[in-house]
Amino acid sequence: RITPNRNLIDPVVAISDCAGVEMRPDSVIALGWVGFGAPGHNPCTYCPSPLSATVDIDPNNINVRSPAHDVEGHIEVPGHDPALIDLSSVRLRTIPASMEVFEVGDWNRNGIADLTVKFDREALNQILRSYYPPGLVSLTITGIIDRCSFFGDAQIRAIRPSFGYPHG
Repeated sequence: RITPNRNLIDPVVAISDCAGVEMRPDSVIALGWVGFGAPGHNPCTYCPSPLSATVDIDPNNINVRSPAHDVEGHIEVPGHDPALIDLSSVRLRTIPASMEVFEVGDWNRNGIADLTVKFDREALNQILRSYYPPGLVSLTITGIIDRCSFFGDAQIRAIRPSFGYPHG
């Protein structure tokens, strides 16, 4: 049911099916329901499997004993606008992305827009100390973009400093 906004003069309503074909309002009755989405968003999006994203984690070398600043994650999902990534869904392993600090840009200057988010460094240090030996570690960033899930893997080097002296 479409209720007109009486504050608008001559409102324009366009209705499309899931294939993007515009339909007459009287033909919508036979469909049973109408979905509304944001401009440029197709509420009929179907994702048979998760999308593959290109991700990078900075810094690339992490001293797990260092209480340093946040970790940055850079996310590119080919063919998708990174502004449509649902920030509340983004995770580095189990660590949620900061909802306050993010930026859409082209971090690696390859001509493809990406989203830069921040993750809690101490939470990552705890995971690296608990589950991974020192050396190369593959970490996954996951999330949802335009109602489709995505994932991408990045490698970092986990470093645990050792002391030669004094022993014990």
